[in-house]
Amino acid sequence: MHFSVDPDAIGPMLRVCNKISDAKGFRPIYGYVRMEATEQGVLSLSVLDSYVNFTGNVEVSSVQKAGVVIVETDRLVSIFKTRVGGHDVELEESSEFLTIKQGEFRARLPLFRREAFPEFSLITFTPSYRLEVTPTLLANLSRCAEAVDAGPKDPFQGMLLDFETPNMLWVCGFSNALVHVHNSSVREHGGFRCVLAPSCLPILGMYSADVRTELVFDLEHNRAVFVNPVMTMSVTFVEDKYPRGYISFLGLQEMAQGRFFQNKVAGGQIVESLPKSPIEFRTAEFLGALESAASVLGSEDKAIEFRREERLSDGRGVAELIGVNRMTQAKASEKILSTDNLQMKLVVGIHTDKVSSTLRKFQSETFKFFVFDALSPIVLVEDGVPDFAAVTLPLRVA
Repeated sequence: MHFSVDPDAIGPMLRVCNKISDAKGFRPIYGYVRMEATEQGVLSLSVLDSYVNFTGNVEVSSVQKAGVVIVETDRLVSIFKTRVGGHDVELEESSEFLTIKQGEFRARLPLFRREAFPEFSLITFTPSYRLEVTPTLLANLSRCAEAVDAGPKDPFQGMLLDFETPNMLWVCGFSNALVHVHNSSVREHGGFRCVLAPSCLPILGMYSADVRTELVFDLEHNRAVFVNPVMTMSVTFVEDKYPRGYISFLGLQEMAQGRFFQNKVAGGQIVESLPKSPIEFRTAEFLGALESAASVLGSEDKAIEFRREERLSDGRGVAELIGVNRMTQAKASEKILSTDNLQMKLVVGIHTDKVSSTLRKFQSETFKFFVFDALSPIVLVEDGVPDFAAVTLPLRVA
């Protein structure tokens, strides 16, 4: 194999591969990337782990000789990080090494031959359900994925795709203090739910909204494939540990209409449903006040206190965000205005990092903060975006 490629062309795809490749994985091959150069001037990069098989295509400057090599992913990525864009890098297979040249730079990587690379082919795939991934869905898949904590002790591993509600899709990313939820209609009823493996989630944000992507499910083999002309990713499902009644528990049954509830559930059925009250804030003002209050927090302090107790003569509410360092007793607070019809005083603890990371992704000028009481989940909704919501659980502030 012998080809030339601009570092700027191959760099982004190598970074995608590096997010999946794991040199400490169960099998040696998990730490390697398979490169196949074709006579058509396309280079395919493939990596895999226990759950994900990924292939991305890159157009190269020239292919002198088609072929396939397998080299260590980390080392290849490290080399290309040092290469100057706009000037081709030459890669050539020679004996037991892949030689890499650019100007006066020379490097070589040993070829991996101890284990065959298990390729994935759509020819062997049995489609059970197909879904076109619209730009909106793609963006919300990525946002839901960001909420997932993938640590070994986290109760919810991976991201839930739920087609059990007739002609609806729910996407949920759960963590201990935050839930990101997408809800949209689909043409065909799926009647199933599955959980995508955590290692695929960072890759979702790298799919381009400008390239048509299809999501195909093979329920017989417990896997799904994201397919477009540039990247193909096969994902094996992980165990579904998500609660069955999460929609009722979180009060999301009328999310599409912009209404949220505090539900009482018995026997899997809602027996009482009371509406949550919206408090409207300017996004930048709330985020600024949140960060100001958090400025004194220590590494062990996870929450700030949200107080909504005052109202001005013109009807606008006054909210105060307060941060206290439990170790040093340092304190910071800031007040901001709100628009609401709240009839009660509210004092609640909110997770600083989880809420701020969510708000930074909001694009609208204002958002709504749906509340019921100090012990109930809080729903954050970006104005003009009815298909996405963030639910944060109140925290104790002491």
